[in-house]
Amino acid sequence: MTLPDRKFIRKHEIDAVFAAIDKGSRHPARDRMLVLLSASLGLRVTEAVNMKKQNFRDVGKGWVYVCSAKKRKGWVVCTPEEAEARRKAGYQVINKKMLCYKANERPEERLPIVPEIGEEVRAYIKTIKTDHLFPGRVNGHMGERQAFELFSKYCVSAGIGHKSFHALRHYRGFMVQAAKGDIDWTRRMLRHSNTSMTQIYTERTPDEEKKLASEIGW
Repeated sequence: MTLPDRKFIRKHEIDAVFAAIDKGSRHPARDRMLVLLSASLGLRVTEAVNMKKQNFRDVGKGWVYVCSAKKRKGWVVCTPEEAEARRKAGYQVINKKMLCYKANERPEERLPIVPEIGEEVRAYIKTIKTDHLFPGRVNGHMGERQAFELFSKYCVSAGIGHKSFHALRHYRGFMVQAAKGDIDWTRRMLRHSNTSMTQIYTERTPDEEKKLASEIGW
């Protein structure tokens, strides 16, 4: 199975999007960071627009916390380190012996972040005044529709045609799978609940299919 072209984006196309942002954005730093983080972490649009400064509290150690697109409710038992991190993030912690916390928001998942990107994030955070990483028009921060519209606009300006925002997540999935060849690792990086959702990243990309065809010949 090959992904439809609008759902697939290549590295040189992302670079073209960055150039379009630099040329035509009213908020180039914000919009570049939106695309950079979404592509490098494989973020869903919901995860991207809900990013806050506190999600990068350990970025100096090479970690970023991604809030799941799905909300989870109830009481959850966690380790002492997790309980302390969640207490600092504003969660209500009860029963210190059992280390329970009230998960009435999107649960966090920790992901590694490339050091160079981590440095860019730290520099960017110093320039914004809101708690949300991406200021916008929905209660002071960017909403999903605005993120979709911006990315599509920059793709068209870059001359690569309309692309789905989810193409950035697919880009990350293919990159991780190509680098490691480990479907379970790819699943963990994309935060899938099972590997059946990750199977598409074991398929050949369009560029790989053309290269393979030329190598095989006829």
